[in-house]
Amino acid sequence: MSAASSGDIVRAPVLSLLTVACIALGSAGLVEALRPTVTQSHDEFSYLLTADTLLRGRLANATHPMWPHFESPHVMHQPSYVSKYPPLQGVVLAVGLVLGDPRIGAALSFALACAMTCWMLRAWIDERWAFVGSLVLAVHPQLVALWGNWLWGGGGAMLGGALVYGAVPRLGSRSRIRDGIALGLGVGLLALSRPYEGAVACVPAAALLVHGWLAKSPSRRRVSLAKGLLPIAIVISGFVAFIGHYNQRTTGDPFNLTYSVYDETYAAVPALILLPPYPAKRYHHRVLADFYGGRAHNAQYHWRRADLAGYAGGVAKKFYAYSRFFTLYGLGCVFFALPFAWRDPGVRFAVASCGLFALALSIETHEFGHYAAPIVPIATFLFTACLRRLWGMRALGIPAGPLLATLLLGFAMVEHLSVLDERLLRREESPLVERPGVIADLEGKGGRHLVVVRYADDHDVHREWVYNDADIDSAAVTWAREMAPTHNERLLRYFSDRTAWLLTPDAEKIGPFPYTPRPE
Repeated sequence: MSAASSGDIVRAPVLSLLTVACIALGSAGLVEALRPTVTQSHDEFSYLLTADTLLRGRLANATHPMWPHFESPHVMHQPSYVSKYPPLQGVVLAVGLVLGDPRIGAALSFALACAMTCWMLRAWIDERWAFVGSLVLAVHPQLVALWGNWLWGGGGAMLGGALVYGAVPRLGSRSRIRDGIALGLGVGLLALSRPYEGAVACVPAAALLVHGWLAKSPSRRRVSLAKGLLPIAIVISGFVAFIGHYNQRTTGDPFNLTYSVYDETYAAVPALILLPPYPAKRYHHRVLADFYGGRAHNAQYHWRRADLAGYAGGVAKKFYAYSRFFTLYGLGCVFFALPFAWRDPGVRFAVASCGLFALALSIETHEFGHYAAPIVPIATFLFTACLRRLWGMRALGIPAGPLLATLLLGFAMVEHLSVLDERLLRREESPLVERPGVIADLEGKGGRHLVVVRYADDHDVHREWVYNDADIDSAAVTWAREMAPTHNERLLRYFSDRTAWLLTPDAEKIGPFPYTPRPE
């Protein structure tokens, strides 16, 4: 590509966005082609339940008569059978299923998020560096794999953050209806993906919007109200109405989230360490007690961070976890140029925004990369501003910046590919890679099947086989947990028209075998 043609791509807004999206899609496709993976995490199966439910034309499924046999992490059965998570990632995967594979939906959402981050950056920094910053995201190995290839989510919340932080400066300089609509859409997408983190990300954006509005003359304020704030209010009202309707259908209360109902039912500790633990619970299955109970590994994060020393240790662990996912050393070293970029008001705003968001993350019980997705766009601006300053540095009159920046970006690519390889190896070594083959073999036999799963007492709670379609009774293969003999008898009677199989994931031979009751 010639310098002229590459310059044309950078200058043309639509062309630059399309280029970034295509590169992000290509990156996701390359990961899938080189290291294909199968769905295996609790979150992924839960999101797929939402996708399947939506494609059946409904928001929630009725509770199944045999529901205790189907309990699994992150799936709610009372008062309805749904995912515990907000629905946006389910919508994304539903689009992928329509196109042939849920990963297509994940890749499209990630590509769109990268493209709109480029759009956002053009409001904060010059077009050339906006293109560079969004390209770093589009080829970031871990982001590409986890958000653009796996089903964990992240792309939807990142898209919401890009719309919010891209619309605010545009509304500050000129009031246009389309920018108000963009901001409203961004807020709505954050509410439908990561409500807590999304709300925190919106606080500095709202402060900047109000500051810009107050700085205008009275006549311009009236224009801003009509062309900017009114569209925002209308779009957000539509999202609020939908969320209320979704909550009514799933929890029976328009003001109660599925996440809240699920945690009140199963969790021993809340999502924030500042909140008190839930009352002790009784579980139908040992695996759920081991996953959620007061002594479970997941609950220990909450207990250990209850005092100041524990909180400080938790902050250190979070810093390590998030930096290992987003920056590592190569990208992290770019931020040493921050003092040279500090005079830029946008940089100071980005630092304040990221600082507030980091504080919000510090009081969460757990830490996963996609929790930070709403702040990624403005953090990308901060990174890009530092990279631009680094690029322009000279040593002894020699332009050393370009060489140093190139070396750091190259080193970062190697680092992140190495960490991604570790993640992929763990997935490839999981026994759950056999699950799709088991389903295919049973479907190949014809008829319908019931697979009863019998776990050993020391079963790894992160290797869960029991996840089902939205319509359990019509599925060709239904998965169920083995319970007490009387419960198992009722289960077999209910599914008497199916061939019953036994699967033993913790044994040397997992099956499936023709079902036989557990020996007394």
